[in-house]
Amino acid sequence: TKVTAEGLEAVAGCPLRHVAMQGCELTEDSFKAFGKMKELQELWLSDAKMKAAWLEHIAGLPRLKELNLMRADFDDDAVKFVASLPAIENLTLN
Repeated sequence: TKVTAEGLEAVAGCPLRHVAMQGCELTEDSFKAFGKMKELQELWLSDAKMKAAWLEHIAGLPRLKELNLMRADFDDDAVKFVASLPAIENLTLN
């Protein structure tokens, strides 16, 4: 997809519950936009080009239940961001 952080920012106020950006090249600004999607329940980022540290921007999402990071950057330092998600139920890593 050619959706940029600017495009994500444009829909950040919508009541989206599910966003899938599998295989996309993301930026830190993309994660800042995800962090504004307060109704988000599922975020699928498998095969995404990203940095694990950017997960900090989604750490406060109150309804995020499912996070898919298969074949995406994820390390021990990023675990603290996932652990702070209050509603997380499913985490997919590979």
